[in-house]
Amino acid sequence: MIQIAARWLRQEHPYELEFEGLSEGSLCTHMGASSDSNTPKRYHSPKELVALGIAGCTGVDVVSILKKMRQPLEDLSVEAGLTQTTEHPRVFDTCQLTYRLKGQGLETDRVLRAVALSYAKYCGVSAMIKRSGCRFDPHVILNEIDITDQFLSTIHEIESSENLTVTAKARAKAALLITGNEVLSGKTQDTNGRFLARNLAEWGFILSESRLVGDDRRQLSKTLGDLFESNDVVFMTGGLGPTKDDLTSEVASEFFHAPLVFSDEAWTICRTAFEKLGKKEIPDSNKKQAMLPEGAVVLKNRLGTAAGFMVSKLINGDLKTLVALPGVPWECESMFDEEVRPRLPKTHSGQREWGPWTIWGVGESAIQTLIKNVEQAVLQKIPQAEFSFQAHAGYVTYLIRAQAENADESFAALADIDLKDELDQLERLLGDRVLFTGRQTLLQRLLEGAKELEISLGVAESCTGGRIAAELTSLSGISEVFRGGVTAYSNEVKMRLLSVRESTLNSCGAVSSEVAIEMARGAAQTLDANIGLSVTGVAGPSGGSETKPVGMVCLALSVRGFLNSINPQKARFTREFLEQKLGPLKTQGWAEAQNDGEELVLVVEKRFGSHLTRDVIQKRATLFGLCTLVALIEALRGD
Repeated sequence: MIQIAARWLRQEHPYELEFEGLSEGSLCTHMGASSDSNTPKRYHSPKELVALGIAGCTGVDVVSILKKMRQPLEDLSVEAGLTQTTEHPRVFDTCQLTYRLKGQGLETDRVLRAVALSYAKYCGVSAMIKRSGCRFDPHVILNEIDITDQFLSTIHEIESSENLTVTAKARAKAALLITGNEVLSGKTQDTNGRFLARNLAEWGFILSESRLVGDDRRQLSKTLGDLFESNDVVFMTGGLGPTKDDLTSEVASEFFHAPLVFSDEAWTICRTAFEKLGKKEIPDSNKKQAMLPEGAVVLKNRLGTAAGFMVSKLINGDLKTLVALPGVPWECESMFDEEVRPRLPKTHSGQREWGPWTIWGVGESAIQTLIKNVEQAVLQKIPQAEFSFQAHAGYVTYLIRAQAENADESFAALADIDLKDELDQLERLLGDRVLFTGRQTLLQRLLEGAKELEISLGVAESCTGGRIAAELTSLSGISEVFRGGVTAYSNEVKMRLLSVRESTLNSCGAVSSEVAIEMARGAAQTLDANIGLSVTGVAGPSGGSETKPVGMVCLALSVRGFLNSINPQKARFTREFLEQKLGPLKTQGWAEAQNDGEELVLVVEKRFGSHLTRDVIQKRATLFGLCTLVALIEALRGD
């Protein structure tokens, strides 16, 4: 048995952190560390001094951390008792480590955190012991009072903070806290909340609520406390910048009783971001971004200067975790995918879903009226079933969801429920209004189908001003199928780039089915695309007439390049096949304008409403065009 006590000597120079080691025998030695790089470390290395190394190393950490916390430590000793195995090699079998601290003004929470951080994180005593297989028995005595049980709870909190875990629960209950005056005032749109809600729900979190708070410290602190009363995890976005109204770190520090400390890792992230921009000098104000709560896990940000962080605390036996993410949407999404998602608990979601169905050309209320009997039949089998509608400007996604109560057997029973008859009836009632079924977005489905068919797309836009092309190019990988777009706002551009005839423009007007057809043909020919889509209309608020009111939009499709009569070797679709599969398009008013064996031309005239704003009309025309492309590609894919 080796027993050594490392006692803090409280000497300021040259070693402000100096320890004296006293063994049960005659050994008496010193070890010291100094913040002055010119003062060499002093230590001994015989095997008998391993205990002193462990005790002294963790003692240095504890003194240093408590000093940063401004805690009035008066005396510290760390007693290490180790037993060795009897077999060769003679490694340590057990280790009893006792921290004895004294100080009249010491705060218990701060002492627990300082010792736990040293033991579990900085000095890494627990990691060393666990790797060696040694059994560890820690004790903490504060002013002659044993606080070991509280210490063990704090250790669990610190070790759990590396991964986002939840105590004593199969599923985590989470809330969102979106911060920032710009978002609160409506000047900036909140997309982070939607992104996080969707991803957390898919991962299995029970998302209870989302709150939006401005840059007000008192309100942020109150809201954070309120959210943690009923949630295990709070995902907070914004407030990680270098200005005085960036308050996330301060609010977290206050709630978790963890002082702000300078993080070298966070500072490296900030410095790297400046270097990528070619800037050598970093404003002093950016150092604020490296001040994080003590013990926080740093989340890397490869797209900006602000590091995120995770910090945890045991409250009444439950682990509470804050995940702080940047407010900039692309930084938030990147950090979540790369840093947070790998740390999420690997548990089943406890819920079962059917769908979703992407439905176009009909609103929520009409869908609900159409399928109300199906929903009633589902509720007979699953009383807790929920029916979710998500409306977009032109289509709706519909989902059936059921949540298991808590236990695994409840989830197993849910998994055994058969809704085949109800779902068959649902799809019969919806008919050609269903674009597709599955979790893909509209653009993801379009890209998948076009790649599968090896076909190319081109667009010609007038009233939408390039929005369709912008939507398409927002999706990574679209270059494999999208040739490009022509924004032909003037008649001259329509004629010069899309070969629209002047006579057609004069006789029919720019907003007409005839011009839309020539634009679609011009797009397919100019861009060498299999499918050309065109849109021309009156977006308003001016320019409308009695016969062509604001909100009138004409769209056309030109489909060519792979019909039987063009290239028999590449042909996969006969005109007859296409005609049979065009139900979803015909349901939305599309009609054949030409089908001569070389080209299939479709056209439609939509009236979106003269009461709508210009922006809404443009959005609806854009999404109608995208839905049309998806419907056509789904028809070409066949069953």
